[in-house]
Amino acid sequence: MICPVCKEEMPLLSRICPVCGHVVDGDENHASASESVDALENILYQVKSLPEPSFAKSMGQLSVYMIPILTLIVLVMYVVSNAGLFLIIAALLGIWSIVLIIKKIAGRLGNSHSDKQFAELKNEYEYLARTTQRDYGKNREVARLLSEISEQFDNIESRRKAMSMKNFIVWAVIFAVIIFLASAGGVGVKKQVDENLAVRWQEQLESFKNGEVVNDEHDASLRTEVLELVLAADEIAEAEKFFIDYCMGLVGDMDCATKIVRYYQKQDNIAAAQEFISKCKLRYQSDIKKLENIIK
Repeated sequence: MICPVCKEEMPLLSRICPVCGHVVDGDENHASASESVDALENILYQVKSLPEPSFAKSMGQLSVYMIPILTLIVLVMYVVSNAGLFLIIAALLGIWSIVLIIKKIAGRLGNSHSDKQFAELKNEYEYLARTTQRDYGKNREVARLLSEISEQFDNIESRRKAMSMKNFIVWAVIFAVIIFLASAGGVGVKKQVDENLAVRWQEQLESFKNGEVVNDEHDASLRTEVLELVLAADEIAEAEKFFIDYCMGLVGDMDCATKIVRYYQKQDNIAAAQEFISKCKLRYQSDIKKLENIIK
């Protein structure tokens, strides 16, 4: 391109004559300097109009991970305690987790929408700033405006990042405390359940031995209940003794013996299971073979 004023050849990628400083303004293939600057100002205005990362919405960024974890903790508490309240809470947290995941996928969780808009505007700004710098950057006025706009844009971006990080850290601490308290509560529930179980199996066993309940030889339900309590408390020696003294040879002895064999199998103690089977004298001799088949 030849400068229309001094007739000197102009740089290929600049619309400013290096000799006389003449600006070859816009044409059909290039926006004018004022149009380029106006477009940059408009992008800056849109960026300023975006909602800043809010503390409340920042919770959503972490909740999509933390709520499912909290759901699992409450589920464990339900399994340990068998309390229906924990199951209800776990169900509500599970529904909340699903909603959060759907919002995350849709890009509507927390500050995701405004962050996406900011990223799109930043890409548009960087492209336009490069082309304006290339075409008119050697002009002092344009260079000054580009510098001012760039500084404002960088300040906005830095502030958004700082606010996002601050919110993230605060919510991370809050969620960490919640999960810690929930975990501690789970441990407390487990301890309480274990203590209650220890009392229950001893009371049930003593009541059975003392004849406070009727041991119906034709109904194995009561014997089975006591045996299950003893096994749940991991009192395997007491369970074997109870089986031999009160279950063996009566209706349901095969089912009771199976529970003990399964317990040993779960503990990966096949030798102890075999030793127990060798002590068994069941109502039906063929049931011994069935017990042996369990641990083969």
